[in-house]
Amino acid sequence: SLSVSSLRAYGLAPELLDELRRVRAGGLTFAPEAGSQRMRDVVNKNVTEAQLMETAERVFSRGFPRMKLYFMVGLPTERDEDVQAIAELGARTAQIGRQAAKRKVQVTVSVSNHVPKPHTPFQWDEVCSPEVIERKIGFLRHHNRIRNVHFKYTSTETNMLQAVLGRGGREMGRVILAAYNKGCRFDGWTDHFNFSKWAEAFTDCGIELADHLKPIPFSKPLPWGHITKGPSVEHLQKERERTSATLKDYPPWQGRDEKANEPEAPAMSFGRATKKAPTRAVVAPTKSRVRLMWGKTARYKYMSHLDNLRTLQRAIRRSDMPIAYSQGFNPSMKLSFGPPLPLGFTSEAELVDITLDTNIMPYMIDNLKLALPDGIYIVDSRVVFTKAKSISSLLNRVIYTVPFKEKWNESDLNDKVTALLDSQTLEIERVGKNDTKVVDIRPGIYDLKVENDLLVMTMGVGDGGYVRPSELLRLLTEDDDDAYLAYIVHRKEMYRVDENGEKIHPMDL
Repeated sequence: SLSVSSLRAYGLAPELLDELRRVRAGGLTFAPEAGSQRMRDVVNKNVTEAQLMETAERVFSRGFPRMKLYFMVGLPTERDEDVQAIAELGARTAQIGRQAAKRKVQVTVSVSNHVPKPHTPFQWDEVCSPEVIERKIGFLRHHNRIRNVHFKYTSTETNMLQAVLGRGGREMGRVILAAYNKGCRFDGWTDHFNFSKWAEAFTDCGIELADHLKPIPFSKPLPWGHITKGPSVEHLQKERERTSATLKDYPPWQGRDEKANEPEAPAMSFGRATKKAPTRAVVAPTKSRVRLMWGKTARYKYMSHLDNLRTLQRAIRRSDMPIAYSQGFNPSMKLSFGPPLPLGFTSEAELVDITLDTNIMPYMIDNLKLALPDGIYIVDSRVVFTKAKSISSLLNRVIYTVPFKEKWNESDLNDKVTALLDSQTLEIERVGKNDTKVVDIRPGIYDLKVENDLLVMTMGVGDGGYVRPSELLRLLTEDDDDAYLAYIVHRKEMYRVDENGEKIHPMDL
């Protein structure tokens, strides 16, 4: 599998597209930057519409189903006809694609706001206000109601904040600290970004946002002027003045006959080899499956399930274990994990099935133990001979333990446990992504007891019902909804109870 970033929109050799098509038939991204030729000349983007259309024809005629075009709005000297040209260029690209591919294609027009960056010819220019950008985006959406053209745009508030922080001086340090103290965290994620808190931080620091959006005179010292990076300030000023005075006329790009007057190149092959036809096996298969029970200490309790997966994958590679891989353009290790461990929990009962390309040998497990980091350990290992279902679907019981001495009095805890077990129903609100449901978790609670200074909770998992340890702890804490977050929860055991009530160890499933 090969993933490429945005490509130049002219002179892309057909041979390169042919080889990319052999490896993976995804979409390709190109960055014309502007819709009209005038604006492309302003930003010194040496590409014409004819080149873009020729590239589109080459891409779609070779079977690529998608093409993404990246543009900016709010560029210096931009007019409405320049914005409209973005929609028109996307429509012409989709038309060329349908004609070349003879089937449905998709063109994505991705638009972001222009942010004048330091050390560029546009570092002195004005930043378009959110109101102006929103008008341009609305204008573009009105003219982009075209079949097979998908329109995307970035947040105006995010871009404005990026521009103000990027063009500011030392005073922005106070703003960032004030925003942090107001709770701004992980602002790169849309669901965490709160622009109103940033606006309050600017106000508290006595800084007007609008002042940092205005153009900067050439005579005014720049906050980053003491940093030498690439071209000199004088050269950047001359380049900016050039784009304001006259626009360079670029001669039309002439296509070439790729096959004419070229020496014959030696044969070269890329990508995966041709797939072989399946043949009937004449000997018993050598692949085997091994089941590991593993655990992790408090050092790694804030690693997510995906982090755990990646850690084991890297340890397997370091140990040179002959693991089997899936087929296709994105081969992955054949691993099957048990129920994910909640974040913040420790465990000694995690499970993973590993499919190997060869028979398992004892030294392979020893090498894997050495490759694991301190704090992640293997409890047991066993070869699995049956072609059973996934380990997650076979388990229906899980045991958690919680130390309680520092939080509860033992007699009070016994009273609460008895009251919960005597209840016929225990309804709680379970918050999902889209809605909140009222769920009775009592059928999924099989046992609660206090022993050896531990609260031991036996609950259902899989077809045994589903109860979160946090839900049960929240019921025990009663008035304090957040107290359960401070508890040290440990996954002690997972197993299956069959139809006859017999307990089956997970290594025997």
